[in-house]
Amino acid sequence: MEDRVKFEDLTVSQRIWLLNRLSADARQFRERLTWKGFLTKEQLMGLEQIMESTSTQTPSRVDDPNTPLFLALDRASKASGKNACLHINGFRFLRAGDDSKNPKHIYVLYSSQYLGKIYGRKIQLRWNSHLVWSVDDKLIGEIPHIIQNPIGYALQSGADYGICAGCGKHLPDGQLIGKSCAARFGWEVSQEEFGAAVATSQN
Repeated sequence: MEDRVKFEDLTVSQRIWLLNRLSADARQFRERLTWKGFLTKEQLMGLEQIMESTSTQTPSRVDDPNTPLFLALDRASKASGKNACLHINGFRFLRAGDDSKNPKHIYVLYSSQYLGKIYGRKIQLRWNSHLVWSVDDKLIGEIPHIIQNPIGYALQSGADYGICAGCGKHLPDGQLIGKSCAARFGWEVSQEEFGAAVATSQN
């Protein structure tokens, strides 16, 4: 019988990598552990090789909280006097309060249920939650891009869903975001620039 490695048998670094990576490889390993309950020794070797290859890539400051998404939410929070929220692709990105236990974090909700949190570009989703597994892989994979280009995705979401990313209200035909909401988030976008921002979000 083949050797089996359960989640509790993995090292701490292996567990952290599996729970926090959004790549297709990590997702496959998580699915294997969820449905089968174990990895084979061969699969564990594959996991170690992928971890080694990603660790040798140029490091980036994933822990810098001042990402475009956070800065937009921060501006809107200061403008409105309350913690701002963005509605993008069915997700809600909510800035945590400065007096909360997670200052400078962004909470992620889907279908009004808590999905996880973001600090800088580090994404911590609740992989033990059935809700995470029910969300389309493509949508989950877009979260890192939303962090870096919130305006593009906000406008594209407005085009796709007809909902203003800034307030969650229905938009008039042809409008991609409410003008007052765009201003609140610091997005002074002309009608001509809407198309360019949407094109950027799709790349």
